[in-house]
Amino acid sequence: MAAYALGFRPIKSSQYASILGFTGAGAGNGMIIPFRNPTTGSPMKTPAGNDFIRVKLEQPVMIGDSKAKYLSPKNGGQHAYILREAHDAILGGAQVILTEGEKKSIAVTFAGMPTVGLTGNWGWIGEDKHLLPELQLYVKPGSDWLVVWDSDATDNASFTASAKDLAGELGKHKCHLKVCVLPKPDASVGKVGKTGIDDYILHPDGGIQKLKEHIVKKARRVFHENYPPTEADLLTEIKSLGLYHDTDDLEIMLRWCGKITTTMDKIARACFRKKLHEALDDMQVKSVAKLLDAALIQEQTESNLSGRAVQMKEPEPWPDAVDGQSLADNVKAILDKYLVLPPYAADAITLWVFHAHAHDAFEVSPILALLSAVRRCGKSTTLSIQEALVPRPLMTANQTQASLFRLVDRDKPTLLIDEADTFMEDADMAGMINAGHRKQGAFVHRVEGDNHEVRQYSVWGPKVIARIGDLSDTNQDRSIVINLKRKEPHERVERWRIKYLKEYEPVKQQLQRWSLDTNCILESADPQVPGELDDRAADNWRPLLAIADTLGGDWPTRARDAAIHLSADRAEDNQSYCIQLLGDIEAIFVTFGEDRIQSQNLLEKLKAIEERPWGDYRNGKPITPRQMADLLRPFGIRSQDIRFVDGTKKGYAKSDFNDAFMRYLPSRAATGATLLKYKDLQQDLSATKNASREVSATTQVIDNKTDSMQVAAVSDQNTPTVDNILIATGISPESGNSLEWGEK
Repeated sequence: MAAYALGFRPIKSSQYASILGFTGAGAGNGMIIPFRNPTTGSPMKTPAGNDFIRVKLEQPVMIGDSKAKYLSPKNGGQHAYILREAHDAILGGAQVILTEGEKKSIAVTFAGMPTVGLTGNWGWIGEDKHLLPELQLYVKPGSDWLVVWDSDATDNASFTASAKDLAGELGKHKCHLKVCVLPKPDASVGKVGKTGIDDYILHPDGGIQKLKEHIVKKARRVFHENYPPTEADLLTEIKSLGLYHDTDDLEIMLRWCGKITTTMDKIARACFRKKLHEALDDMQVKSVAKLLDAALIQEQTESNLSGRAVQMKEPEPWPDAVDGQSLADNVKAILDKYLVLPPYAADAITLWVFHAHAHDAFEVSPILALLSAVRRCGKSTTLSIQEALVPRPLMTANQTQASLFRLVDRDKPTLLIDEADTFMEDADMAGMINAGHRKQGAFVHRVEGDNHEVRQYSVWGPKVIARIGDLSDTNQDRSIVINLKRKEPHERVERWRIKYLKEYEPVKQQLQRWSLDTNCILESADPQVPGELDDRAADNWRPLLAIADTLGGDWPTRARDAAIHLSADRAEDNQSYCIQLLGDIEAIFVTFGEDRIQSQNLLEKLKAIEERPWGDYRNGKPITPRQMADLLRPFGIRSQDIRFVDGTKKGYAKSDFNDAFMRYLPSRAATGATLLKYKDLQQDLSATKNASREVSATTQVIDNKTDSMQVAAVSDQNTPTVDNILIATGISPESGNSLEWGEK
């Protein structure tokens, strides 16, 4: 009767196509289970806007290699089944309890233990690969969640992986997860097959009180590498195992003990070992010393190591809710108090600091690049202020690649890299920094151990780079760039002191609390990006714009103004060598009015262009034909044998460049090529004018059948110049003048 009151109703298999979007693969009749929003009571929806339901089949059906007991709408996503009674109890302070199955959650909730039903062991994941929106309502920093699995979850890799990932998802919000697997039938309720949570409470030998006792005795904390346990966490869990502990549970906890001791110094490790020894003695574990020697293996080699262990301190969240807009204004005020920054830079840095705390909510992590032309422009001071504000700061000015990626993988620091120009010229180091830009591919792989096993390391983490001069093209493409300048004598700010690091600890705690409270919002945010940004710049600014939109007030406008001012023109200012070369070759074709050119002549013209790198391209030497060919090859452009007046030579035809010009130089294609300023060109032109007062532009047409050549020339009387730079206007075929092919 209760099922019908909740909207359950029978359905025939002939109705599946219209309700589920597929025929059901031969399934028989079933029972519709409606899912309702626990807050509003309205039906949950599929991505297409239809009511979300599930069908409990009267008899399971084989679909592929698996036996299906339920059917869900095609492409319907998934939701959690939450009764209003459970929802109100959890919001009122009850523990969040998850189990697999709608009917089970109903039975347990009505028995007095509010429980949420999942559609499967992975049923907590939403469309965005994060916690379902309806479950996000119950996220509170410090809260304890519990998952109760059926007895068949024992030694099931899928259930273990699901619990670990859920622990990682909850760890983002400082929540804790425990998992309890119910005992198998022969040890509890006498049922053949498996034991579910509803079986347990309904059996005469079970009951809700027995279930609670079992949970207290058998529920175990699940930890995730990104949010490792503390010393206190592990001691509590080990002591809870008791005299009749499971060896597998003890092994898991001791392995975690080994991991966290790698960051302890010798005294801390010795004290922790003593506490573990006492706990294991109380549990009557045999051979405790040998067990701890194996678990805490780092202790045996510590005496052979130089230096000290690197330790990261996790910021404690502020105890009360934080107003984000006021907090952002406060962070910007701190920056303005100690720094003279270019326009919009303080807003950008403020938003980036917020991003460092909410880093895991995003798929892209922009590098914050602090650049200057010379020393004493405020880079190190800016880094030091950020050290006071960001989570787990790691200030470094001299780091090896091997130590850096291991630190990032283990501790998830905010990297503050000073003097990057002294050690980031290494290609592997730059590549590792680049790899951390996008979460999906933020890994490096290295061979470890005597067996040469390939191991994966995460390099996903917020990064600030400070250096003199420009970044490499690939680093700069992944960065939000702040160009710092030395302050003028009349510009006055307070002097920053290292002792202020502790003074601003409360601000860091407030930033941490704000990020925890808004993480779910930021994960699903899709901010509007200014159209002036190119694709990569849009990726870089999207996290900061999402933060600004969440802050509210005038921050959304300020963030977009900063994005446009700092990054909209970077496509013009910071072209790669490939794009620079392409643009310069286009301008050469236009400026000299040629439709083909010998490779050597093209190189000479490139090297003559002022303020371009071609004259000292590598190690002070000019660009070579091979280097030019390598830069053009990605565009599908190659040199070829072309017949010129002085014979067949390697060269390039303008027609081969047209596709690349249109695709990669769209603004120039619309307005005409940028005119080039050549060294000594004005002097050459003056000399030519003094000699003959006539400057000719030439073109060549080659007929493959007759090898005839026509060349037309025009007088410079109607040829315009800008700042004494000749503009090629084309050739007038009506002029009747002809010249030998060659360079004027």
